[in-house]
Amino acid sequence: MAWSWVDSQVMRRACSDAREWAGAYPTVAEAWAACERGDWMLWLAGRRAGEAWSEARKPAVLAACECARLALPIFE
Repeated sequence: MAWSWVDSQVMRRACSDAREWAGAYPTVAEAWAACERGDWMLWLAGRRAGEAWSEARKPAVLAACECARLALPIFE
């Protein structure tokens, strides 16, 4: 069997449901376009964004903050 992006070190840390789902897509781009689970994609973006506290990670953190802002009305 050929190597897949799902076999990457990053994806080995994903939950089993996400790994199983991702296995149906040959590329990260195809999985990203098809995914309806924003939490999975945000997790992946964060893992691939760079070291904690780095400038490279800032866009992923800002995206997470925006997602949290969207969910606030549900909990207020």
